[in-house]
This record gives sequence, C-alpha cells and structure tokens, in this order.
Amino acid sequence: MKKLCMVVYLLCICGFVHAAKKPNILFFYADDWGRIASCYADDDRFGGLSSVVKTPAIDRVAEEGIVFSRAYYPVSQCTPCRASIATGSYFWRAGKRAFLNWKDGFEGEDPGAKLPGFGAALVEQGYLMKKSCKTMNQSWTKTTLIPGVLAKGRYSLAIYEGESGADRRNIRAELEAGYRTAMKNVLAARKEGQPFYFVYGPINTHRPWIQGSGKELWGLEPETLKGKLPAFLPDVPEVREDMADYLGEIQALDLMLNCFMEELAAAGELDSTVIIVTGDNGPPGFTRGKTNCFDFGAAAPLMIRWPGVVHHGRKVTDFVNLMDLGPTFIDIGGGKIPAGMNGKSLVPILAAKGNGRIEPERDHVVFGRERHVHDAREGNLSYPSRAIRTDDFLYIINPHADRWPEGDPYESAKISDPSELARIGGVYGDTAVAFFDIDGSPTKAWVMACRDDPANRKYWEWAFAKRPAEEFYDVRSDPFQLKNLANDERFSAEKAKLAARLRKLREDTEDPRLTDLFDQAPWASPGNQGKRALNSSAVPSR
Repeated sequence: MKKLCMVVYLLCICGFVHAAKKPNILFFYADDWGRIASCYADDDRFGGLSSVVKTPAIDRVAEEGIVFSRAYYPVSQCTPCRASIATGSYFWRAGKRAFLNWKDGFEGEDPGAKLPGFGAALVEQGYLMKKSCKTMNQSWTKTTLIPGVLAKGRYSLAIYEGESGADRRNIRAELEAGYRTAMKNVLAARKEGQPFYFVYGPINTHRPWIQGSGKELWGLEPETLKGKLPAFLPDVPEVREDMADYLGEIQALDLMLNCFMEELAAAGELDSTVIIVTGDNGPPGFTRGKTNCFDFGAAAPLMIRWPGVVHHGRKVTDFVNLMDLGPTFIDIGGGKIPAGMNGKSLVPILAAKGNGRIEPERDHVVFGRERHVHDAREGNLSYPSRAIRTDDFLYIINPHADRWPEGDPYESAKISDPSELARIGGVYGDTAVAFFDIDGSPTKAWVMACRDDPANRKYWEWAFAKRPAEEFYDVRSDPFQLKNLANDERFSAEKAKLAARLRKLREDTEDPRLTDLFDQAPWASPGNQGKRALNSSAVPSR
C-alpha cells in the first residue's frame, strides 16, 4: 500500500512538472567547496569544521528543502567534474575533458564530444540559458549559454584592494551590487512566461586568498579550530589560520547566495525557482582534499530547495554522484533523459517524503581521478584511481601504485632544510617545488617540510607517499581513512564484493583505464621527459 501511494504521489508531481509552468533553475556551483557548511554540523565527518563556519543562506536552502549527506563528486577536480555533470556521465567517458589539462595540440576525434548534454534538452523545453563566472564549457551543454555579469571573483582579494576601512566597505557594497545585478540580468532577459536556467560559478574558495582574511573579515579566530581539524592535517597555527581563511571564503559564498535569493524574492520568483547548491571538488591546498578519493576531497555538499515539491527540512542518506544533476535538470524541465546518460534523476527523491534512505538501490557511489596538472609527472602521466563508497567502507584501486599520487617530488627530494624549501616554494605561495597535483598553500609547505622530521613525518606520508594498489577503509571506525585494511583477512569477503562491483561498472561504462588508454597519446606523452620550471610567485598577504 505504501509503495502504491508513493507511485501515485510521484505521478502527481510529474504531472505538475510537465503541465504547470516550468520552474526556474538556479544552479549555484562553487569552485573548490568541500562538504563544509553549518547545516552539516550534526553530520560532520571532518573534525568539526562545519560547527565553526556560519552559512545562513546555504542553511536556509537546506532547512526549506533537502540536504544530502551522501553526495560525492564524480571526480574531485574542476574540469572533469563539470564535464561529468554536463553530460550526466562518468568522467572517464568525457574524452579530453576527463582531464583539467590534456596534451597541448590535441588531435583526433574526441569521444567525449558525442555524449549528450542537459543544455540542449532545456533549450528544447523553452529555457533561457545563462551563466556567470566559472561554469561549464559551452560545448558540453550543447548550446550557447548567454553570458551573465562577471562579478569580481575571490572575495578577500577584492576587499583588500581597499587601503582603508571605508574603501573596503565600498568594495563590499560594489561586490554585493554585482551579485544582485547578475540575478537581475537573468530575470530581465526572459521572454514573458519563460523559465530560466542560471548557473553561477563563484571562485571564492579557489586559491589564492589573503592570509589572515578569515579572522579580519569574518571574525573566524584560527585558535577556535584547535582540535577540530581532520586528523591528517597538522594542528598547528599555520594550518589553523589557512583553514580559517578558507572558511571565510565559504562565508563569502553564502553572502553571494543570499543576494541571489533576495533578488528572486523581490521579483516574486523565489518560490518559482529550484535552487541547487553544491561544489565541484574538495578543499584546495589541503592534503587529502582536492584531487583525492578520500572523503575530505570527494564528499560534496548538496542542498536543493523546490517549493511545492520538496518538503521542508528533509535529510537523506541516498548516495548521489553529482553526475545525477544532469538528468535531474532535464527532469525538472519536463524533458526526456537521453539513454546515453549514466546519471539518474533525483526528482523522485525530491518528490518523496521522509528522511534517511529513500531509494534502497542508492547504497553506494563510484568515482575516481586521473591527473590534475598536466606536467605533475614526467610524460604527462596520471595517477589513476577508482573508488567505491558505501555506508561502511571505502575501497580504492590505484593501478599505477609505482607513481607518486600527488605528482613527482622533483626538486623537493633534494631539500632537507625547511627554510630552503620555504624559500624555493614560497610558504605562502605556490609551493611550486613539487607535488603539483596539490595546489600551493601554507598547509602544503608545512607538510612538505615534515619529510625528515620524525615527530611529524606521518603528515608527509599521508599526503605525498606512494600508495598501495588497493586501499580499503572501515569508515565507521576510521572516518579519516588513515588505516588501510586491504590486507586484513577479516575484510577480505567485503573487499572482494566491492572490487567485483567496481570492476563490473567500469566494464559496463567502458572505462579507458581498463586498457590504460589514458597512458597513450593523445592523453599522455610517455616519451616526454621534460620537467616543469620552478615558480616562486607568492599569494598576497597582509
């Protein structure tokens, strides 16, 4: 009986979507924002960071809609994640967009270009398409997106252009006006009765930002983070300050979102708009974050507000791969989801009632990585990983365990003096001396200097050391994924089950890494032995 009622309810919702006025779609898609927001404080897997940051606008979307606690990036890197969402497909199917940078002078047919995109379907449904800031490549939505207003990007960098308190207040007012103008321009560009799709891609949480800005601009005292950092990060003043500055940029994201929601409300469109809030990869410049398959890098924030469809304050534990957003957008617009998409629409979950696991089959998620920076390793080679995550376990395979996971050590392997490392890499700069698949940061510089320090060597090992071909973690007892149980006989049966499940999905989706195609031209240049030049440009500091 319960199942029958659910079917009837979903049919009613589908009828609403298809027959009534199509809802607007605001896709707030923040670069380098991990699963950190105050609405996650009760489900914080990262040591307590969500209990420190304050995000009232993001929380409002969650409180007046639904928050997902098991959403994951298809890959914790910007370009391939965006390609995956745009096509609703696993990132390894995206051709050259499976990489942030592919080999210069790419030649030949790009297999990813054949994939369907959600943009074309929304255009067919009559949507006005607009974008602003860092969004999806136009070719991946199969339509020309109309440019919006590009407000200044990184919040602290913009604010600190002012030399006085009055200057900075004026800049803040200008920034807020820019955010509001972006939303107003979308509303003004529509034909009468036309719904819009607007993707806004702020880059606040993408480095660089100003050292000390978290405390000065947002009142985030670094010392309040003592004891709250994930266990794989050194709990030292330099790292606490770095994290506080990152949390400040998350609060700047919240300011942007609030401006958009206020403008929608003023125009009478807030309750006619589906608001989807998420990011594209985990925290940058922090070890085991961005570019990694551990939760700190792979776990995504996801909140959706849809008045009249989503009941307030729902919290669900269904596993979601963000590639599911592609078919979800099409479903919201009333279109037909192409057969070539791997993702599955979230509309049935949105339209359902209750908390917890809504769709029993959503008991796992698969994701992975290749390379971030094209010259992180000689020959433009990747460090490929594929992973499967369940409620209880995380299983990762590293087919080329002989390679360095975060890029080659290059010159850093010859340096044992931390002061020399700081001079070459720039403690607050790009840390460009090595390991290019991790963005430069004070945290990275601190951890790199631990290589020959017995007391802190573990942080270097967790960040940069070579990893085994298999990793298996019991996330119930090891939430930071630090104890590899791949060779523990107690978990052999569970590991084998997840390995088989992961293998079958990769075969079904024709993962090119099964035959190491991504190690061949044009994806890589195995014969290229050139090395990246050192770079000591610095991130601005006060």
